[in-house]
Amino acid sequence: MKTDSKIQEPNLSPLVRMSKKSACLIAIAYIVLGAAAAEEFCAEEISGPGASPLEPIPIENFFDLFDSALTWGNPTLLEAERKFAEEDGVEIPIDYNCRWVRVRGYFRVMFYRGYSGTINANSQEFYLRGGINGPIRENSYTIENFEDPKTNRFLFNGAEIEIIGQFYDMCRALDAEYGDGNHSGIGGLCHYGDAQGLVFRNVGMTGLLSEPFSRPTGEENRAVIGDLVNVPDNWPKLSEVIEIAKARIELIRESPASYWEKEIPATFDRSSDIITKRSNDPNEWISFLHFAPQSPINQKSFDPAIAKTKVFQQYYSIGQDPDDISSVFVCFCTTNDCKNQWPLFKADAEYFYDPYLCIPVSKNYRSGKWE
Repeated sequence: MKTDSKIQEPNLSPLVRMSKKSACLIAIAYIVLGAAAAEEFCAEEISGPGASPLEPIPIENFFDLFDSALTWGNPTLLEAERKFAEEDGVEIPIDYNCRWVRVRGYFRVMFYRGYSGTINANSQEFYLRGGINGPIRENSYTIENFEDPKTNRFLFNGAEIEIIGQFYDMCRALDAEYGDGNHSGIGGLCHYGDAQGLVFRNVGMTGLLSEPFSRPTGEENRAVIGDLVNVPDNWPKLSEVIEIAKARIELIRESPASYWEKEIPATFDRSSDIITKRSNDPNEWISFLHFAPQSPINQKSFDPAIAKTKVFQQYYSIGQDPDDISSVFVCFCTTNDCKNQWPLFKADAEYFYDPYLCIPVSKNYRSGKWE
């Protein structure tokens, strides 16, 4: 079992060095497209508040950025706002687009087209973002990338943080690049609506304001809240998926490379360069689990062969014929007892390892095999 200096605590000192290259260091095509459009859209030098990360605009109301983006991104609404402002003798909302701001909120790890995560208005949003369109929801902003690549997002998943970042409206940037109204067909965040493409890039953490919040628990609450339900004890594939998850944990324990060599689908790039890159990336969940000293993978006391185990499926598969279940979470208790501690939400089954570690297992829709 290994530990490694790759896993570091969040850097809480102000990260205010502007790096024009940071937003371009993204391999996913959709992000490159949006980031490139934003780079050009925000290329013009601006002055005044928020012109640089050294003088970010403090955002007191989390939703001010939404209000501003929706106003400035809609010419009709902007004209109406200008008319009302003139009549009332007040100023219209500032256009925060391409300006550096300071904001606080609750962080959630995000694995969607390579983005780092989201910053949410409150802890409830951590759960409201579940479901089929889990990564996309209002009342949050997307974090494209952290300016310091050593910032490890898993260490503050669920915590309240304060950040400085350059804010931009990706949908507005794409429209400027490719024509009004074309962003919805490009894919990525803007495909789901104009309010979804509000993004921070080159983000620096300036404060860890709280430890990750306490997750909702209690089996008596499962029928009332949450989106995970127990897989029936008589499900024919129950033993099979548990064994798959146990084997997966042993691969992670051996090395990230061992895991990726087996788990990257044959239809994906399985070159040694890709495996090496993913294995050494501390912001890959598998690498984090292998290298982090506090991970159960590195605790001799954690033995998946004897750990208490529960298998869950998401709520939208309730009532399905057992043969139609296509994905589950196999959760292992990493403490002495997980009674009334098991996850109620998919958001809690992902990217946490205490008091349980959950391994997703799914059925290959081509072969029909569980893997």
